[in-house]
Amino acid sequence: MEILEDSGVETVEDFLENADQIQGFLRDEEFDAALTEAKTNAGSLNITERAYQEHSEWHDELVSGGHDPVTKIVDAEDIKQPCGRPREDLPIGEKCPEMDAEVETALATAGYTSGSDFNGVTPETVARDSGLSIETVRPIVEQCRTAYYGLPVLEDNGHPLIPDRETYRAIWTRRTLSGAKDVVDVCYSAAENEYPICLVGYPGVGKSYLISHICAMTNRPLLSIDMDSSLSTEDVLGFHIPEDNQQVTFKYGLFPIAFRNGIWLNINELAAADAGVWLAMHQMTERDPQIMLRSTGEKIDPHPAFRITGTRNPNTDAFAGHGASNEASDSRWEEIWIDYLPKRDEVALLDHMVNRGQRIVSKHQLEQLVDWAEGFRPGVPDADADPDESPEAELEFKNHVFAGQNQNRLPRLSTRELAQICFKSARPGATLRRAAKAVVYHTCQPNKHNIEAAIERAEDINL
Repeated sequence: MEILEDSGVETVEDFLENADQIQGFLRDEEFDAALTEAKTNAGSLNITERAYQEHSEWHDELVSGGHDPVTKIVDAEDIKQPCGRPREDLPIGEKCPEMDAEVETALATAGYTSGSDFNGVTPETVARDSGLSIETVRPIVEQCRTAYYGLPVLEDNGHPLIPDRETYRAIWTRRTLSGAKDVVDVCYSAAENEYPICLVGYPGVGKSYLISHICAMTNRPLLSIDMDSSLSTEDVLGFHIPEDNQQVTFKYGLFPIAFRNGIWLNINELAAADAGVWLAMHQMTERDPQIMLRSTGEKIDPHPAFRITGTRNPNTDAFAGHGASNEASDSRWEEIWIDYLPKRDEVALLDHMVNRGQRIVSKHQLEQLVDWAEGFRPGVPDADADPDESPEAELEFKNHVFAGQNQNRLPRLSTRELAQICFKSARPGATLRRAAKAVVYHTCQPNKHNIEAAIERAEDINL
């Protein structure tokens, strides 16, 4: 490896930090072998150090703040703080008084003088127009704009349920059946507020993440509930509890608290709700919504910022046991199909998920992994095909959306499962090829998947 030494690569850490540049002057098989060996030598220690550091920092911060290092249970009554008011359209200099004069001049020259000028444009566009760096522009755009794809941005009032922006800032999009990008479709629908929104798609395509991203970018508190049949009407609407003084107090459930305080309510596995919970949701999904608490006789009107969304899997026998929606319930919701990402975006997302802390898998390997996974997703259309111009593309898309009604199918590998493959491969002694086969074996379920075909497809892997 004289060529590596001549380039200043002397240690495993040097190799991992410069993996993308090194890949350019090594054959694929040489690079993949070297990367696997480097991970084996360094991966175990780095993973241990990261876990140690994260836990230590969390513990030290908690104790230094005067708290015991134990998990605290958040009571529903503790989250009834209202959301913030809509952000005013102010001059950029007034909204960001700490901004340098040169930066303000560059933005003004490019046509950005007030917060609303940033609506409908990305920080990358503003950086290109103004000649400023993306690191300079991004916080200004996020602090000043008054709408995000048509949805008003609220003032950040420190509500504990606002998703962390650093965690959910990144977004990768795909087109929906309407032709719009998914984030645009959801934001404008939420701004119109005519119908609640139900995101439909296969597991792991990013339905819940999309909602968290929108709430993070608009400073909206988000309350997510994982629905199952054990969740009762009392859990979501409220119930009476006895006090020590022999009095009875009504404890509000999650639905009324979100409804009256402008919290975005997202219900995962929507179809798994029982009949009583569905009836409670029907009150919030009427054209003139209002919650009626029969236990107290109280009528609760919605906060103007209240929004309700749901997520569910397609109505196929692959998801038996998760509940299935019906026509009466579906008619109350605007359904938006969330598909797999286009290949280039899925590779970028995997790189973001897997290689943030350290280089685990090369971009070339990620591309091979996505190519291989597409064999487990029959009927996924070309992301660049226009159904309006190609009847074949439209038919292919419909077949993909409503596929899965027979037993001769393969398990659909999600982006989340591809990330699992990558993390498995980073462990000492593991390889990407064997990790991929292991995930396929564990994903298959008897009577739901064609196990023989899945195993054959898993063996046909070139990583």
